[in-house]
Amino acid sequence: MIAATGPARHASPVWPSIKPSDAPRHPRGARARVLLSSVFKPFAQDDAFGSRVINPIELYHNQVTRAQGPFSLRMFHRSWGLMFIHRNISAPATLLDFPTRKAFVRELIDAGTLGSHSIRIEFYGANPAFVMAQAAAAGVPDVVEAAPRIPQALARARQLDADVLLLLDWIVPGIQGYASGKVFEYFGARKPILAIGPRGSVIEGLLRETRAGVLATSSSDVKAALEKWLAARSSTGILPYEGDSGAVNRYSRRVQTGALARVLDSVAREGDSSP
Repeated sequence: MIAATGPARHASPVWPSIKPSDAPRHPRGARARVLLSSVFKPFAQDDAFGSRVINPIELYHNQVTRAQGPFSLRMFHRSWGLMFIHRNISAPATLLDFPTRKAFVRELIDAGTLGSHSIRIEFYGANPAFVMAQAAAAGVPDVVEAAPRIPQALARARQLDADVLLLLDWIVPGIQGYASGKVFEYFGARKPILAIGPRGSVIEGLLRETRAGVLATSSSDVKAALEKWLAARSSTGILPYEGDSGAVNRYSRRVQTGALARVLDSVAREGDSSP
């Protein structure tokens, strides 16, 4: 036990003194766009981001129910602090009060926040100058990098480091049944594949069978796929791979070599039985 006499004394908190000149400054200064956002919906649910068992008090879920039986009213608290900041800063600002994750990512994309710092496309091939010229003509030279051909071992390492693997299907009118051997390398990397090409191709069939990626036939398809992956990356920190391992393994070198060996054995046996 600790006994004390006389009035209790409480020490005043000592707040650090920060000069305006010491505060970090954005390179764009007051012209920098500011996004103010509260917790994303849905809240008050048992999911990967919250628990009504761990936090049973409704106030933690940004809501209060008046204890008035069947006439009880439920209210949701606005983020008054963010609203105050939003209305009193000179920089251009956007306020999202309890948005969905989809709305949050949509705002980042529309505002140009997700740009060259979050998306980078790397090409390796015989003519990097041609690729960069095409990127400049499309207005995305800051997103694209092109380099000369690299050894296969290094190419495999680059594939393992990538988030998404881009596959440009070979489009030649009148020619069907062709599939780039690159797709089988991509299967081995176990990374999502973004294939660009026509419907009805071998690549489309392989992706449908293995669920290892998506086929885009237009710029809107590409945009939809990227938005989905960016949303997943922003919410979980990783890009999920949804490929069917059993279907993918059917196209491994070992399995395909075994299938070829059986075909050759069958041909050889037919040759031995011929007169």
